[in-house]
Amino acid sequence: MNENQKSQSIKVLLVEDNTDDVLIIKKMFSEIRKVDFELVCADRLQTAIEYCSERKFDVMLLDLGLPDSQGLDTFYKANTQIPETPIIVLSGLDDADIALKAVHEGAEDYLVKHTYNPSMFVRVVRYAIERYQMLRELDRKNKELLKLDKMKTEFIAIVSHELRTPLTGIIGSAQTMMRLKLTDEQKEHSLKIIYSEGKRLNLLIEQLLNISKIESGRFSLRIDFISIPEIVEKTLSITPIPEGVQVKVNFPDKFPQIDGDRNGIEQVLINILTNAVKYTPPGGKITVEGKEETDSVIVSIQDMGPGIKKEEISRIFEKFYRVDDAVSQKTRGSGLGLSIAKGIVELHGGKIWVESAEGKGSKFIFSIPKKYKKE
Repeated sequence: MNENQKSQSIKVLLVEDNTDDVLIIKKMFSEIRKVDFELVCADRLQTAIEYCSERKFDVMLLDLGLPDSQGLDTFYKANTQIPETPIIVLSGLDDADIALKAVHEGAEDYLVKHTYNPSMFVRVVRYAIERYQMLRELDRKNKELLKLDKMKTEFIAIVSHELRTPLTGIIGSAQTMMRLKLTDEQKEHSLKIIYSEGKRLNLLIEQLLNISKIESGRFSLRIDFISIPEIVEKTLSITPIPEGVQVKVNFPDKFPQIDGDRNGIEQVLINILTNAVKYTPPGGKITVEGKEETDSVIVSIQDMGPGIKKEEISRIFEKFYRVDDAVSQKTRGSGLGLSIAKGIVELHGGKIWVESAEGKGSKFIFSIPKKYKKE
């Protein structure tokens, strides 16, 4: 048997303490020609459990009467401690009812000893493996559906809240203007609220549309030959920088142009810079740097904010996730910006990540391949 055949063989763990039964099954294996089986034997349940901790078996043939375990308890223990291996119960004529009950409890099938032949054995083993895999896949998909349903419910609740907040400001200011006689100054104040909340509402709708397109695969990139330093310069020109906050840009001379979506990369930079501005205190500094690697370019944006807690770093790019800190409580945001940035970077074939520690600021980094490869 060559290595390739071994890798394709069906690995069977026989758990049986009766020497005669073991010899009968081994003889039957030797008579099977069309299917390649690799048989390992254990005479105790604990030995079988140890074997399964060391390697993976495609199926287990399990006798319920063993020196260290008897009856249905044998199946329960095996199924609990070795959940990744499908089990076929071996039974005698006098305990077939127990074997059938084991099937009802989760065994894939059962065989009555001395009644099977090679062809029946092959069919039962293949069916047990396929049924086990099908049920596990069904279970996995069911869990995914439940997770998606939960996410949909949370999504609707969050979106409803986020849309309601600016609408409340717009409606409240409009009602004030309609019901009360206001001075010009008061009217201007109400109009500013309507304008500000309207812009916020428009931005939220744009972000929701973008995240929806990214997740559904409908976000189209317009690939062109672009200069990252030029896009950084433009982004900084349209991003409000508070007085007292310094922005330092550091790109090497002759920084390479790359394949990319100009508007998409600009959106990534805006979303990251907006966070950097929000978290950098007066007198602080934001540093935007770029460096070239063999097949890609790397851009980093470092702020001097409070940093991100270790347990929150893994969730920072999640949709609607917002860090629970004093800054986030004061300044409202949708929690979509970084998720959108991640989606756009990954559509380019790149990666995005964050390096941060509490009290030491945060550095958001993304890499973009020089040459775009459409998948």
